[in-house]
Amino acid sequence: MKTKILVTGLTGLVGSRFTELLEDAYELQVISRTNGVDILDKTAILNVISSSQAQVVLHMAGKTNVDGCEIDKVEDKKSSI
Repeated sequence: MKTKILVTGLTGLVGSRFTELLEDAYELQVISRTNGVDILDKTAILNVISSSQAQVVLHMAGKTNVDGCEIDKVEDKKSSI
């Protein structure tokens, strides 16, 4: 039985490489907007984690627009979880 890993950011630079390297050895379950989960919604995240039975949770999602983060620090702080 494969270890189950719950992951944010699997479609990003680090996450996509992570998937390439480990998808055969682990069961990867993605948390993303594309599958209906907003990572800023604490209740939704807690529900996904509690129902997933994952042994590991990895948070690799991040913003790539550094300049935008500097311009809108309030919005950036909301997503820095």
